[in-house]
Amino acid sequence: MQTISDESRIVIYGAGKIGRRIYDLCQDRGIEIVAVWDNFPEKVLAFPKKKPIAKPVVFAPGETAADYGLAGATIIITPFSHNMAEELVKPLENRGFRRVVHDRSEISEILIQHCRWLSSKENYNINLQDCFICPARRDEHVECDVFNKSMGNVNYGSEDYVALPVLGFLLTTRCNLTCIGCNHLQDLFDKSHNVHFQRADIFNDLEKLIDAVDFVKSIVIVGGEAMLHPDFETLLRKVVALPKVGFVQLITNGTVVPKNEKVYELLSNKRVIVEISGYGDEISSKLVKKREVLFRKLTEAGIYYRYDEVMQWIDFGGFEKRNYAPMEWKEVYDKCCFVSNDLFNGQLHKCSRSAYGQFLEKTPAYKNDYVDVRALSGIELRHQIKTFIKKIPQACYHCDGTTTKTMPAGVQLAPKSQSLEIV
Repeated sequence: MQTISDESRIVIYGAGKIGRRIYDLCQDRGIEIVAVWDNFPEKVLAFPKKKPIAKPVVFAPGETAADYGLAGATIIITPFSHNMAEELVKPLENRGFRRVVHDRSEISEILIQHCRWLSSKENYNINLQDCFICPARRDEHVECDVFNKSMGNVNYGSEDYVALPVLGFLLTTRCNLTCIGCNHLQDLFDKSHNVHFQRADIFNDLEKLIDAVDFVKSIVIVGGEAMLHPDFETLLRKVVALPKVGFVQLITNGTVVPKNEKVYELLSNKRVIVEISGYGDEISSKLVKKREVLFRKLTEAGIYYRYDEVMQWIDFGGFEKRNYAPMEWKEVYDKCCFVSNDLFNGQLHKCSRSAYGQFLEKTPAYKNDYVDVRALSGIELRHQIKTFIKKIPQACYHCDGTTTKTMPAGVQLAPKSQSLEIV
């Protein structure tokens, strides 16, 4: 490997999904991990307890890595925001670390190389749960041949290849929480905005889109709160049965407990990953108890799930148009961590902020920002998707992107009356 050799000494900065993959790589290859840093070590749950997690060292003037026994170590920075990671590079290099790795595509390549090394061994079986927490699955600039081959995706090297690293499948705008700063803009809703999309319409959109591409690495089922949709079980069953899909991810706040036992049977499929976001003390004790019930039912059913206590969200700013120069506009897009290719009521948008921004009329209805899946089909739809993948949306002019600005996660607005429509 060009960056991590078996003789390396590693500091992992960030104990989230990417940090966990780096940890596993080091364990597999016998590479020394000298420290694991995280800004909220007490909140890290899905990380092996073998290695204590501490807050990052705060260097006093004149101190260097050598003062903490870290001379010659390589730091791999794994925060979700590219800008946050980039801001840390120079200060750490100036403290005498051998190397500071922060570029997401470089980290993806390191992990892909490691998977190639693993796959060369006898009795190797790919673990989709590892793929789920690997940054390469969402990276538009790299392709993991190990993952692709294991999924039967043999066209990934062809010139006309059309694929999506991730596809958000939005079932409903309704949610039982109203979080300030929600990525799906729940805090800006009024009662007329709460809609469940028609089962037949949204699944037909999804099926048509899948037919038009070669592969989708992961479909992310989301809302609002997806499990509030009255046809959730039927939609989940249809999604799990789709061809040309790597795995299926359900994102939930964990406070809706399905009564239908068939839901748990479907969630136990090895291709399905359940990701539960927690917001500390920001939600009511009643909802916390519901979440504990869901944990128990998932465990009893042998369902793999991840629970992440989310402490901070990116603050994307308001919806006013920024006066970005063309290169600034491009940089906002290139460094964004939230390109999720969301299929929203027949329209394929680059992100939920684009979809919901137009839905709530917070941004202009930029027609070139989305693909009208419902109005297209066949070769024309495939062509539009291929163009869409390379396009930078105008919605980026109405966003700060993933800067270093953050806000507390999950803070609730005062309750307000909810009414619901089906469209």
